[in-house]
Amino acid sequence: MPSRSVIIAVFSTLALGASVAILIAGPLDPPAGAVSSTYKTLTEVEPRTVINATNTPGDADSLYKITQPGSYYLNGNITGVINKHGIEIAASGVTIDLSGFELVGVRGTETSHGIVATGTGLHNVVVRNGVVREWGGAGVNLSPTIVSGGEVVDIRAVDNVNSGIFVHSYFRVAGCTASGNGGSGIWAVNSSLIENCQTFSNQGGGILCSSGHTVLNCVSYGNGATGILCSDAGTITGCSSYNNDGVGISAGAGSTVTGCTVRSNDLDGIVASSASSILNNTCSNNGTAAASGAGILVTGAANRIEGNHCSTNDRGIDINGSRNRIDANSCIDNGVSFDISGADNIVIRNTATGGSPNYSIAAGNSVAPRVSVADSDGWASISNANHPWANFGH
Repeated sequence: MPSRSVIIAVFSTLALGASVAILIAGPLDPPAGAVSSTYKTLTEVEPRTVINATNTPGDADSLYKITQPGSYYLNGNITGVINKHGIEIAASGVTIDLSGFELVGVRGTETSHGIVATGTGLHNVVVRNGVVREWGGAGVNLSPTIVSGGEVVDIRAVDNVNSGIFVHSYFRVAGCTASGNGGSGIWAVNSSLIENCQTFSNQGGGILCSSGHTVLNCVSYGNGATGILCSDAGTITGCSSYNNDGVGISAGAGSTVTGCTVRSNDLDGIVASSASSILNNTCSNNGTAAASGAGILVTGAANRIEGNHCSTNDRGIDINGSRNRIDANSCIDNGVSFDISGADNIVIRNTATGGSPNYSIAAGNSVAPRVSVADSDGWASISNANHPWANFGH
């Protein structure tokens, strides 16, 4: 028979357990009011709209059509149907997340695009995060109805018959890759930002811009025309353009090209027209097909060409225009280092070696003293060697 002390210990343990259970379970009396769920609804868990035949039914020329503002997403790949767009956007304020999935086209007419905007005067359209390939038209086409304001981010546009990515005005195109397309890799019409993108093996140009664009930290190589082209008022910074079938970088009037690397393009490395600044670029081995390419070719007036390095081009720096400033550039082992056929240019503080000749400058230009320092151990006896604006050759 259990002792008195054992019985007391057992009852004490049971009482303690009951107290703990009450504390854990909470009060026995429910709170006032109706009982409600503490779980989130499906809409609260995923407030976006999935793109499918129920939510975004297509029409005669599209598999899926978005007609209301909102945030949309894919939950699987889309396979195209001949002569239909993949996703048609007919509303402003639309964001599409491809969720890493693919839109795979069928080669039909050139008017069938992977993603296309068709509404009038649309704005604030965003497409991101997926692959758009093998469509009869463009991969992503947000230009035909003058869409303004939006983003194309983290898109791979591959092997489309027309351009890879085509946008109109005030867009940001970032982190995208466009390759193997029949037109340009990325084509932007007005005042857009293109950054951290890669374009290669497109039959047209790599990156094609009209007016007022910024192209930042992009790579363009192996394209069938110009690597990077901005028509007017463009800013091209920190880009690499090489092995293209045309010019490496072409900058229209009032543009700035800074800190770019341009190499082994079939024609010229950098071409500038007028009122532009071409600063601190490296241009080498251009003119591989024509055997007459310049590292930098200036065709117009009022340009500033400063701090560039040009090597192993047919011509290092070629100035055809007038009233340009050519300052503090270096040219090494070009056919002609500085070939200046225009008039009224100012030529100061440059260095050249390995050219034949180093300086070919027409009459009518303002040229600081040209100083040859070849095979000289000291400059004290060389005329104008201490001139602050001297151009050196060796």
